[in-house]
Amino acid sequence: MRVKQDAVPGMSVEVWFVPKVTTDEMRARKGNPEFNYEISCAQLCGLGHYRMRGFLTIHSPQGFQTWMDEQEAQLADSAEESVWN
Repeated sequence: MRVKQDAVPGMSVEVWFVPKVTTDEMRARKGNPEFNYEISCAQLCGLGHYRMRGFLTIHSPQGFQTWMDEQEAQLADSAEESVWN
């Protein structure tokens, strides 16, 4: 996606981009159901540099709403469970 942004400890740094291909579409294109977009550190920053990586999931608008609904349901279940414990 050609996005690069410096991360500053203790600061929130916003980044904005518009992806063209969802994770599911890329999995289908590659024939790899385990495919994930990887985020990695692009600067040699210290001893832990090689471990600095993360993953990004791109959903369609409908897929994102489904994911949000699942998150809200899990949060509600957790809140209800903590009330009774």
